[in-house]
Amino acid sequence: MKLVAPFKVQDYVVGFRYALAGLKTLPESLFAQKSFDLGESTLDVDADFTVANNVLSVGTRWNSDQYGVSVTANADTESRFKTVGVSKKLDLKGNRASLSGVYDVLKKSVRGAAVVDADATHVKLAFDSENQDPELTVSRNIDDSNSIHPSIRLRSGKMTYGFTRHWEGGSVTGKLHPGEKVSVAWRDHGAAGSWVTSADVPLGNTKATKVSFTREWAY
Repeated sequence: MKLVAPFKVQDYVVGFRYALAGLKTLPESLFAQKSFDLGESTLDVDADFTVANNVLSVGTRWNSDQYGVSVTANADTESRFKTVGVSKKLDLKGNRASLSGVYDVLKKSVRGAAVVDADATHVKLAFDSENQDPELTVSRNIDDSNSIHPSIRLRSGKMTYGFTRHWEGGSVTGKLHPGEKVSVAWRDHGAAGSWVTSADVPLGNTKATKVSFTREWAY
């Protein structure tokens, strides 16, 4: 179980992440976050220091609502420049759409996605140059509380079946990976954040089930 403890200090959010397993004396990492208002755009900066290997990571995101454009960049003191990405929001005859792409400098790979929202249907096509097996996901709201989201890998034909149910104060999402496993994520929302319980159950060996608990703070 991991604990994330954020603190608001003026316009900054600072805190630490701590793994309760093993009862370590030092936190896993320290982090700081700051958002800058640039008038017609914003700049978010996230800094994360990993204690074990003394690596400082910095992520930035520039966003312009006026132009519907976001640009991201990530780097650290170990690998230097890591990734750069851009996304663009579009309007297609009244339907919301977006295009996004990220270039991984270290792996020299590209991943991207095209998304279209039409009424109660959400369609996403994701691509990664490493596996070259695009994934098409179609999410459909059945009603105000329930939705289904099956997906298929266009090259291998691999299917995943998903279902989400929302209620006041929480939600549960289940995914069936035929022949492999069932994944479940249960969220309980509170005033200060959410508790998330996740489980992966292998279909061929339920004794190898993995369960994790995470606290997500709202700040």
